[in-house]
Amino acid sequence: METVTGYVTGINGNLANVSFNGSVHKNEVGYILVDGKRLKGEVIRINNGVASMQIYEMSNGIKVGDPVEFTGD
Repeated sequence: METVTGYVTGINGNLANVSFNGSVHKNEVGYILVDGKRLKGEVIRINNGVASMQIYEMSNGIKVGDPVEFTGD
């Protein structure tokens, strides 16, 4: 299975909007890569190639342009 990647396009508290190319599904797990850490989140909504992710860890430090990896899980 090919890893789908994207990047953060917006952040508001613990909700991140992520632009991606490929196949991403609701409830899929994704990781935002911030300063050498992987912050875990879940896709809660998808709209026109943008996934809204609920981040389950401290979201401090996330910024527009940070890379995202989706797991397919």
